[in-house]
Amino acid sequence: MTYDAKFSSIMTAALLGTTTMAAAECADPVKVGVLHSLSGMMAVSETTLKDTMLMLIEELNGLLSYPVQYEGEESSNNVFYTGAAPNRQAIPAVDYFLEELGVEKFALLGTDYVYPRTTNNILEQYLQVKGIAKEDIFVNYTSIGHSDWATIVADVVALGEDGKQVGVISTTAQAQNLQELLQVHADEIADPSRKSVSPVLEYLVASGLLQVSQFLEERSDKNVWQRGDGQFFIAAEEDSSLKLRDVYTNAESAASKSDFTQLKPKGGVRRVIGTALVQFQLSDPDLARRTTAVASIARRPNAEQLAPLLASIEAEVDPGLKARKTQLANFLSASFAKAPTDRIAAINSLSKDTSVEARSVLNQILATKAGVATARPEGNLARVLDPATAPDAFYAHWLRRVWPPPAHPRP
Repeated sequence: MTYDAKFSSIMTAALLGTTTMAAAECADPVKVGVLHSLSGMMAVSETTLKDTMLMLIEELNGLLSYPVQYEGEESSNNVFYTGAAPNRQAIPAVDYFLEELGVEKFALLGTDYVYPRTTNNILEQYLQVKGIAKEDIFVNYTSIGHSDWATIVADVVALGEDGKQVGVISTTAQAQNLQELLQVHADEIADPSRKSVSPVLEYLVASGLLQVSQFLEERSDKNVWQRGDGQFFIAAEEDSSLKLRDVYTNAESAASKSDFTQLKPKGGVRRVIGTALVQFQLSDPDLARRTTAVASIARRPNAEQLAPLLASIEAEVDPGLKARKTQLANFLSASFAKAPTDRIAAINSLSKDTSVEARSVLNQILATKAGVATARPEGNLARVLDPATAPDAFYAHWLRRVWPPPAHPRP
């Protein structure tokens, strides 16, 4: 403890001294914020933010303090990693199982996000080096908020049916109360803009809570009310009172409307919320809700809908809806896929589709815009009319551009 205290004091003094000298040498110093864990599941919501911040810190040659557990497998001279990596958590646990308890089989149970997957990949390799056969290692991932463990427990029990001891290494994570998550971004949830609502939606969706989908639907339908103390409720008006429902437990209560404010999102915000809801609705157990979600995408397709639509196809059990999802995914891929090879493959797949929808998608992709330029423009050019080689065609095109025919020709 004495060593730790002295080291901490020396390090703090060194950092303060460095900061003081930098400020003295620079008339307008760059201020860098300290990244700290968000409320709840840090690794779900913060890993991308950490990577972005790391690039910024290295570019500015600054210092980043990262005090929470992380996956390891990275190192930077600009970062103080003080949280535990797998070699300081999971590996010692495995060694204890092997050396002290004589465990011969392992169940690696994790929540489906980056930290458990990275940790379990490390553990699988480590166990095999230690002589544990690959078939004696059971790996399973569940979503955040998963609560039905009966099947997984049965699988772990079956692993040890031959009498060998089974060690369980768990990197599962528990989701928070939805109300607590909402309070982290209470201001943005109460009065969002189209710009501010997207990061909040990503944060809520990343929690994995099953109640998020219901809350977003009620929010879009203007059924969410905020109490004077900032708490959110789903409510229905009954004269001068409200019939309240807890956003997490669905527990019902009643209260006067005087201490509540109804939240009414604007049209643009509602459309953004609707897009976020698609990924829930596409995999909803109710066929009607899945069908409605697909129809909604068809009416207003956009790039953000492509990934959740593709992810929902494999698990779709209704043959008709699965075919419709596949067709719609081709439509979206033709317009929005990031890789040119994916867009080309989707466009080729539409060559056999004679539907009006397919023709409409292709027409939008193949649309051309005429123009006149003094130099050859950049981009995908369908045709170039050079006045030196095709003067008549060029003159006719130029004439239409500068002197278009009247909308209603004179008699």
